[in-house]
Order: sequence, then C-alpha cells, then structure tokens
Amino acid sequence: MKKSFTVFLAIQIIFVITSFRASYAQPVFSPNDLLELEMCSIHQLSPDCSALIYSIWTPRGANEEPGPAHRKYYKMDLESGTSNLLFEEGIKGSSPRYSPDGAYIAFLYKKDKEPMQVWAMSSTGDEMVQLTDANNDIKFFRWQPDGKGICFVKLRFWIYHRER
Repeated sequence: MKKSFTVFLAIQIIFVITSFRASYAQPVFSPNDLLELEMCSIHQLSPDCSALIYSIWTPRGANEEPGPAHRKYYKMDLESGTSNLLFEEGIKGSSPRYSPDGAYIAFLYKKDKEPMQVWAMSSTGDEMVQLTDANNDIKFFRWQPDGKGICFVKLRFWIYHRER
C-alpha cells in the first residue's frame, strides 16, 4: 500500500508541476515581435507644466527599405491625459522644443529636397513658419533664454585633399 501511495503521490506532484509551468510559460519572442516593438521617448515638458511632448517609434518592417525607425510626435495635455499628433501626416518634423514662454514649438523639418531648417508653430498647433534659411542641414538648435531667437548648428562638409 505504501508503494502504491508513493507512486500516486509522485504522479500527482509531476502533474501539478507540469500544469503550473504550462500556465505561466511565456511564448517565445520572435523576430516579428521585435519588429512590432514600440519605444517611447519624452522630449520636453512645457514651461507651465501643463503639456508634454513625447514620441513613439517603431522599427521598419522586414519588407521596407533600410532607414531610420518610424517616429511620431505627440503632445499630451497632462490635465485631461489626452494626446494629439504634433505634426500632420506627411510632415516629418523632429527635435521639437518649447519656447521659454511656452507659446511656440520649434522643430527641425526638411521640405522636399531643401536642407533641414528650423521651423516653428504656435503651441496650439497653428500654421508652420520657417525660422532659418541655411544653405546646409541644421542638426541642432535651442531657444535663447529670452525666447527672442534661436541658436543652431548646421552641417558643413569639409573635403580634404592632399596631393602627393
């Protein structure tokens, strides 16, 4: 009787362990799962702390051309918790920054085949206005502390050639 009870108990323990492992096992992470991951980045809190600019990006799909991840920028109202797209579809703006008074949002934008420039719009999302007209791509900018201007760094290619 002891032997049959021990076998019965062993079968029960094996059953409990396997059913416990099966119920808490996670599915295998596949390459397709990796391509569907979304990452979130917070860019800036508004000066009055009422809104937040953030972005969500996803990697390119397996059948897409090589290039950077897809990124969409959003503005969240922190009181209501609602988020809206910062840029209209088709506008590939980047690096949005609030002006010191919070009235404007400046960002980098490349229109057609022109160099990357600094643009601005009101923080309510009105019409875009171009702030710079550089002959090369602008890579970085910041508002002046008084909000009356910006400073920026533009890309310039240097070709060094030395004859022998």
